[in-house]
Amino acid sequence: MIADFEDFCLWVYVVVDELWQQLPPRYKPRRGPAPGCSDSELIAMALAGECRGWQRETELIASWRGYRHLFPVVPERTRFNRRRRDLALAINAIRQGLLAALDVAHDRQCAIDSLPVPVLAFHLVPSAAGTGGWRAAGADFGKVPTKKQTIFGYKLHLLVTLGGAIRDFALAPASVGDLPAGVALLRGHADLAVIGDKAYISAPLADELRAGHGVALLTVPRRNQHRQLPAATARLLNGARQIVETVNDQLTEQFGLAAHQAHTFRGLCARLYTKLAAHTLCLYLNRLLGNADWLQIKARCPGSLSIRDHPDGFRDTVLLVKALSGVFVRVCRAGAETPTRTWRSLRGRDPAGYARLELQRFAELCSGFSSIAGMELLPNPPIQHTTLPCKTL
Repeated sequence: MIADFEDFCLWVYVVVDELWQQLPPRYKPRRGPAPGCSDSELIAMALAGECRGWQRETELIASWRGYRHLFPVVPERTRFNRRRRDLALAINAIRQGLLAALDVAHDRQCAIDSLPVPVLAFHLVPSAAGTGGWRAAGADFGKVPTKKQTIFGYKLHLLVTLGGAIRDFALAPASVGDLPAGVALLRGHADLAVIGDKAYISAPLADELRAGHGVALLTVPRRNQHRQLPAATARLLNGARQIVETVNDQLTEQFGLAAHQAHTFRGLCARLYTKLAAHTLCLYLNRLLGNADWLQIKARCPGSLSIRDHPDGFRDTVLLVKALSGVFVRVCRAGAETPTRTWRSLRGRDPAGYARLELQRFAELCSGFSSIAGMELLPNPPIQHTTLPCKTL
């Protein structure tokens, strides 16, 4: 069972190291003598840091130096960044290995959607020194209708099973619409039923996917279309499609996808691989530990922990809840439950008070790690910007 953050780190390292040993040599770059921090240790540190909420590398490295009893050698920030970029494909291969062992990842019913990945603030694009490099890597201006904004960067297109696992993904310029990018992603799959929103409505492309790949692209018609679905069927599709919205929110709010801190396309890819692998790892641990509500990836652990509510200590406490794979957290004071989202107002009202995290114990370990032996990696090409026709808005 997982009792605290240190236990979580141990679980992460064991899972990562088991998968690392099974990877082919092409995923294991080596420059010079063996480093004091092994590759599997560095990947485990990156994944656990994402779960903990350490988004900036300066924060990540500084925080890990307080856990030298877990990872004795903590690389310097620039070396950590360089090695993670070199290990980006290995991180993605580990994510594929987790998918192979994750039962809910094999669901043939999926949902598809996209979320924005801005790389530069809109007003900084004309003058920023890195604009040319981002443009060379395919970044472009594009509209995000759901947020009523225009971004400069990319869109991450996700194919998510109805069990909440990210089965596949593609990164496309922000100017590319959801329909062409989504169809290009689905052409790499077969025998799926995929639910999309109204942005994916296209009878010719839906017929092509069904005939050529056995992929049924299901959408609710627009109100002005002649053919309409029964109301009950439309409600069913809309309800099932909410799973991809949940995953989008988790990646954005809990894993900081929109605030990725990348300065180059290669760095962006490394961070995306890490965040997607961390999300899959949380689902895998939830399933392995018998957690019935495996889609909840905020922490809970045994017992009650009283912590003084000062600005830094309380923030560290709240970040701690991102570290484990559990169900939910309740922030309490004087026995009164307060939703997690209101912790900032609680801290403002009583900055010198006490906070108590009520965290519930995980279930007993189900089956050890024998289930991940002998897995087959799912086909998933390296992430890259999509070579789809783009138009400038």
